[in-house]
Amino acid sequence: MEREIIMGGIGGQGVQLATKILAHALNSENRQVMHFAAFGGTMRGGNVECTVVTGDRELLAPPMIPLAWLTIAMHESPEEIVKPKTRKGGIYVVNSSLMPKATAPAGATLFKVPASALAEKLNNVQGASMVMLGAVCRATGLVSLAALEAALKANTPSYRQQTVAENAKAFQAGDQWAAQNLKDFKSKAWAVAVA
Repeated sequence: MEREIIMGGIGGQGVQLATKILAHALNSENRQVMHFAAFGGTMRGGNVECTVVTGDRELLAPPMIPLAWLTIAMHESPEEIVKPKTRKGGIYVVNSSLMPKATAPAGATLFKVPASALAEKLNNVQGASMVMLGAVCRATGLVSLAALEAALKANTPSYRQQTVAENAKAFQAGDQWAAQNLKDFKSKAWAVAVA
């Protein structure tokens, strides 16, 4: 089984770090993983789109995919790019703090996570992508919270290690929010867990 994940946002939202952490966490749970990031020419504010392809057997193609099982829009700016890449039967997730009126692509399931609002409550505005990752992984069973937290520490640069604890809290906030608000969500990532 193979799963494709595309996360889009704007520079400064932590999308690249979030998908790097996701890829590392998936690999730590015995999944094959490919990760690719594309971003605009500006450091802050330009569109960012990151792709993770994962599966339980060897992946043969680079992670540039036309349609994905799971797409995540952190900001309305890249929504027009990310939303159409949601496969029929797939899942489209939005940061409802910034995109309250978002609608589902045809044939896909939409869920809205108030990622920025939850991050603000933690005094960690840049942690919205981590909140989103915690919520998405809880709702879909894509990867465990423990694997995300271990990958966070391993992938945070040495000059930013002081952010590990607050970003771990952001994962936990997203996880807890999804446990309360998305507990009936039925589309799980893996039919059978990989040992």
